Amino acid sequence: MEKQHYLSKAMAYCSKAEHCVSDLNQKMMQWEVPESFRDDIIAALMEENFINEERYAAAFVNDKIKFNRWGRKKVRYALRQKQVPASFIDYALGNVNLDEYKSILQQVLGSKCEEKNSDDPRFREKVVRALLTKGFEYDLISECYDKITDNQR
Repeated sequence: MEKQHYLSKAMAYCSKAEHCVSDLNQKMMQWEVPESFRDDIIAALMEENFINEERYAAAFVNDKIKFNRWGRKKVRYALRQKQVPASFIDYALGNVNLDEYKSILQQVLGSKCEEKNSDDPRFREKVVRALLTKGFEYDLISECYDKITDNQR
């Protein structure tokens, strides 16, 4: 097949949702696009703004925090896995509204605190560990946990 066919296919793929370069590379490997075409296709898509990694990072951060309820550390790690440039990651994470982020953390924490094992002396440790694995920062977890437990007393 010729390069124009693969470029059209990639344009259609990128027009449906935000994608980063590594996502597109994986997709082109699945489509068995010859390696000699890949760089040219990516360059053309970037030039036409079908792929914009800064825009992708912002959308990814927003979606993962709001919908998946991930913390910033987990989001950063996921973007690094996708080989998004660090400057775009830093910029996107820097634009996270801290009040909204804390609100999401409190919601997640509140649902964890409603569990039946709250009489367990190691309950706080278990909750903190669960939130750390979701990528939230320890100092924010501790601050929010203290607020919630103070309100329950």
